[in-house]
Amino acid sequence: VLVDLLGRVNSSMDKSEKLAENAVTTGKVNLHEIMIAMAEEEVALGLTTQAAGKFISTIEKLTQMQV
Repeated sequence: VLVDLLGRVNSSMDKSEKLAENAVTTGKVNLHEIMIAMAEEEVALGLTTQAAGKFISTIEKLTQMQV
């Protein structure tokens, strides 16, 4: 699940970078598209960070359990 999530975040980051690059080089990209892609990237990165934190917390709790 985490690998899939990281892959999606990575592709989102690539999308916004390519849009920004195209805007600078060609000028044919709408500024709104870039802003939306960057906002999506920010949300995806935040969710990934939270999910990774919860995963680590769960693993720590499991390792502390006494059997």
